[in-house]
Amino acid sequence: MSFMALSYGTSMLFTDGEPVNFEDLVIFARAPGGPIDLLDFFVKGRDNTKRTWPPSGMISGMKSFTFDFMRKSTLQGVHVELQDGLWPSDWFELKKKKKTGTITKQEEQKQNDNRAYVLNQFPLKSFQELFGTPRPYTFVGWGTLESGEMDKLIRAQRHRSRK
Repeated sequence: MSFMALSYGTSMLFTDGEPVNFEDLVIFARAPGGPIDLLDFFVKGRDNTKRTWPPSGMISGMKSFTFDFMRKSTLQGVHVELQDGLWPSDWFELKKKKKTGTITKQEEQKQNDNRAYVLNQFPLKSFQELFGTPRPYTFVGWGTLESGEMDKLIRAQRHRSRK
């Protein structure tokens, strides 16, 4: 799903077959886990030592599956989020039960069915079916993030939250 959101968002900002230049993008994500791993792969490469860890307080959930893609050179951005009602409603509840070891066999089967549905059916849907029709917008930005600054800020925030 993150790859599809990335593909959709960048297709609206890099048009006419223009290759995506990740150095020309600023991406904001609110979903931990897989989305962060995918964006790390495209933006930082295959080096796992550069992995981004989600800050404390970043929570999984259907409302967290949102991305903002901003192209610096054109001052164009687009907000991409999964349409309501597509994701299985019990996905996160079952995930939590599995993690805590309180999931039943029936719930585990439902979780497997949910996963198969997402993996097999979502890729068949159009970007519009999944994410609606977001419109690119023009933005102005203030402030800067130096290379590696976000990682340092996340590490410090996670360290403070553990205390």
